[in-house]
Amino acid sequence: MTSSTSSNEYKWSTYECIVLAQAFLKFGEDHWKDISKILTKTLEPRDGNDIFSQANCQNKFNSLLNEYIKSEEKISSNNNNESYYKYLYVKLIIVLLYIKKYLKSNYSKSKTINY
Repeated sequence: MTSSTSSNEYKWSTYECIVLAQAFLKFGEDHWKDISKILTKTLEPRDGNDIFSQANCQNKFNSLLNEYIKSEEKISSNNNNESYYKYLYVKLIIVLLYIKKYLKSNYSKSKTINY
């Protein structure tokens, strides 16, 4: 892949997605520069340093969020209700917290993610 690899062309690993979600949980959506820096530093990209650019991180996170919302919408018959979207957001935060706990317990000995 070239140095201008887009997030759509690159197949993110599950671990990379988890680190992205964890960095998002730590920094929030207005800090893509920090998120990008953490992923690039921690994951040592194999297909060029720009794979974890700010834009690619934001695009991948939004893609993951959209996949999550679509899967939840299939379950809910009331998917146009504003309170349902608030529920989805809270549920996503809970999932992210679970991922953080999982990473802390399973990867603390093998590879430390420093923020």
